[in-house]
Amino acid sequence: MGGNGVGFEALTQARPLPNVAVHATSSGGSVLSASTDQHGAYAFPSLPHDIYRIDEDLPVGLSTWQRNSGQLPTVEVKDGDGNGSGCQVDVLSRPDGQISGTVVDAHGNGLRGFVTIKPADRIEAEAAMQRGGLPGDDTEDGSFSLPQLPPGKYRLIFYAKIRNAVSFAHPFYWPPPNDTSSSPAIDLGFGQHLDHLRFEVSATNDPR
Repeated sequence: MGGNGVGFEALTQARPLPNVAVHATSSGGSVLSASTDQHGAYAFPSLPHDIYRIDEDLPVGLSTWQRNSGQLPTVEVKDGDGNGSGCQVDVLSRPDGQISGTVVDAHGNGLRGFVTIKPADRIEAEAAMQRGGLPGDDTEDGSFSLPQLPPGKYRLIFYAKIRNAVSFAHPFYWPPPNDTSSSPAIDLGFGQHLDHLRFEVSATNDPR
């Protein structure tokens, strides 16, 4: 069990998480618990035949894709010969920073399109693209949520949907460009949730 970063970076920079409680919940609601050791490993020496849901008590600021999506991993322990069976469930946790809100026009109407994010620093943005980019959200009403973001400074990007197709030719940025020497950015702390952000699309945040 471990985690750090997003995508490929999460695999290359993963580190074990010791002393994390892991729970196996049976189909009948019985809960058995174990703890990870210094290497992030855990084990349930003996589980009766059943289907179990696996969950864990992660440190504050970390989460998993399965938990955020409501799809916790399940395993079936079989006992066909009376000696039981074994299986492996690995958990990759990531920083649980999140930015969510709504993309609107000048009149406050939600806009259809695609919302994504990139680091404000050019070098970090290029590195993120090499790792496969950062999360994006396809929205039909303007509402969006970008979960599991590591701490850093970011800019949101919105591509409008025109005739049921996303137009990637004209991106809109938030915070919008300005005339100051430093680039505007959203400063996200470790595990911080920035909700209800209003991303207003207008000529001021169109780079053309």
